[in-house]
Amino acid sequence: MDSLADRDPITELICHFRAALKGGDYMALSTVGFRVDETSMLAPDGWIWERAKAREANRHDYLVGVPDIAILLYSAPARLEDNRCKISMYLKYGIRNLWLVHSANESVYLFTDEVADPVVLTGSHTLYLPKPMPSAGIPISEIFRDCNDLDGCPT
Repeated sequence: MDSLADRDPITELICHFRAALKGGDYMALSTVGFRVDETSMLAPDGWIWERAKAREANRHDYLVGVPDIAILLYSAPARLEDNRCKISMYLKYGIRNLWLVHSANESVYLFTDEVADPVVLTGSHTLYLPKPMPSAGIPISEIFRDCNDLDGCPT
C-alpha cells in the first residue's frame, strides 16, 4: 500500500488473502461488478472467487455469476437491519459467504446461505477462509489495526 489513506479494512482483507491465495485455485480482488441475471448486477467492495470460475465468467466487460465470498463495507448512515436487505439480496443470488466489515465497532459479521443470524468476529477472533479454500486467516485486530502510530505503518 502506498499511503495511510489506503489502509482501510477492505484493503487489509484483500491484500492479506490475495497473498495467502497467490498461485492457488482462488483469487481475492476488490470492487468489480458481477452480472447475476439479465437485469441485475452486484458490486461488492471485495470478493474471493475460484480462479477457474472467474476465467470462465470473464467473457464480457463484467463477470457473470457470483463470487464464493462477497465482502461489503458497513454503510455508516444505515443500521445493521437496513444493511440486511442488501445482504439478503446477495444471498438470494447465490453468494454462499458474505462478510460485512463494520469499521466503527471493529468487527466482521459473517453471513452464510445456511444460517439466518450472522457470526460476529471481534478483536480476539481470527477470520478464516471457509472450506474448501486453503486454510488462511487474519486476526480481526490486524484488519482494524490503528495507524495513529506512524512508525508502524507504511508511508
